[in-house]
Amino acid sequence: MKKTPTTLILLDGYGLASPGPGNAVSRARTPCLDRLFDRYAHVHLSASGPDVGLPQGWSGESEAGHASIAAGRAVPQAPARIDAALRDGSFRRNAVLLRAMDACREKGSALHLAGPLLCHDPSPVPALLEMAKERGCERVWVHAFLLSGGHGLPAADRLRQLEELCRTVGVGRIATVMGSSYAMAPEGDRDAAEQAYDTMVYGQGRLDGPPEILERSIREGAGREAAFGPAVCDPDGTISDHDSVLFFGVRRGRVRALARALSDPDFDAFTRQLFPLTVVSCADPGVPGVEAAFPAPPVPGTLSGHLSALGLAQSRIAGAGAPASFGIGAGAPLPGEDRLLIPSPDEDYDPRRDGELLCQTCVDRIASGAFDVIVAGIPDCDMAGHTGSLDAAVAAVEAVDARVGQIVDVTIKMGGIAMIASSHGNVERMLRPDGSGDPSNTVDPVPFILCGAARSLRPGRLADIAPTILDVMGLDPPDWMEGRTLIVE
Repeated sequence: MKKTPTTLILLDGYGLASPGPGNAVSRARTPCLDRLFDRYAHVHLSASGPDVGLPQGWSGESEAGHASIAAGRAVPQAPARIDAALRDGSFRRNAVLLRAMDACREKGSALHLAGPLLCHDPSPVPALLEMAKERGCERVWVHAFLLSGGHGLPAADRLRQLEELCRTVGVGRIATVMGSSYAMAPEGDRDAAEQAYDTMVYGQGRLDGPPEILERSIREGAGREAAFGPAVCDPDGTISDHDSVLFFGVRRGRVRALARALSDPDFDAFTRQLFPLTVVSCADPGVPGVEAAFPAPPVPGTLSGHLSALGLAQSRIAGAGAPASFGIGAGAPLPGEDRLLIPSPDEDYDPRRDGELLCQTCVDRIASGAFDVIVAGIPDCDMAGHTGSLDAAVAAVEAVDARVGQIVDVTIKMGGIAMIASSHGNVERMLRPDGSGDPSNTVDPVPFILCGAARSLRPGRLADIAPTILDVMGLDPPDWMEGRTLIVE
């Protein structure tokens, strides 16, 4: 007997904002989504800040969003835990951070602080420099990663602030500067990660010299800071034997490729040297040989675990741009759980082509009647949004629109219910005030559409999706789910 499916479609990077020249959602042709919005009940969901376990005012992200959806509650993320530690002073007593500093002091080697220059308060950088000073670290180098848009001051001004901070504390010099497209490249982007590694370890790349020259170069490329080519500020600041490397970014996983190149014995994406280093990270990148100062705590209780315990069959399908999508890659599959990670056909990402296999796989799984619940994580909007290209974002929205229509149609045909949501916003705000591209995630709400059920809905947050799935299936939520069904009886 075929099962009646409940399908959840997650459109990472698809947020809601007023129509405008930079809103790829409103500019795109979306006949399928337009039809679904017109026909079915829909509401807005909060997908940022404390509602997804992040600090107040922080933009949403895939990992935090998926965690909230999966757990049916806001799961405290690394940024929130690190932010709390900075505010209460416990950050300065963190044993992992102190051991890394003591190791280079005892060996007479250097301490390298590497991460993105952000404007949030409090920032870990002042605390780390002051800790290094207190622990007697004499050679401290900073490798600064630049991000484009949505981060307050222009990158050149943040770099100047870093230089002044080092002078004030009395320790630290800027060794390298590069855009996040290199230093925080996804693991599949081998060339970008290799350029970042070669710059930090071998001192290769453009040599900009004095900070004022580097700042001028960055200002000339305003709006494209993330793509700023790796630059060496001081050739003495390369990473060497027995040094300590401390990644201070507070969002986990963003430096996975670079961290693996420095520490993982099995790394083979490009040729590199493996030499003795102490490598630690504030957030947990999930990389062999890298100790996390704030490791991700286990999350007891998830929707997938609850469904498995009830003996229900579930399929989770994600595109290559979202390998952590709602359980994909999170430990071994559970009883009754089917997981598929759909790779892109090649390195040249094209949203009109690369999501076809994911969509067809999802349609086939639904039509098979073998699964009670199907979750599809579609990363196209998020991937296109992070390019900073409005045209790419519009193309992604249009490609996703057609696939959503196919997945919803086969679900309804099978007598099931389909839900459409997003883990965070991005493509709805693709332009900065100066007209340059903005690749940043946003704090905007995301949509929730309930297809195939004549129900009234209330606004909510991402944590309310799991209880809603159980509600439409006629199941009670477990006690640990803090979210409430979005359905108004």
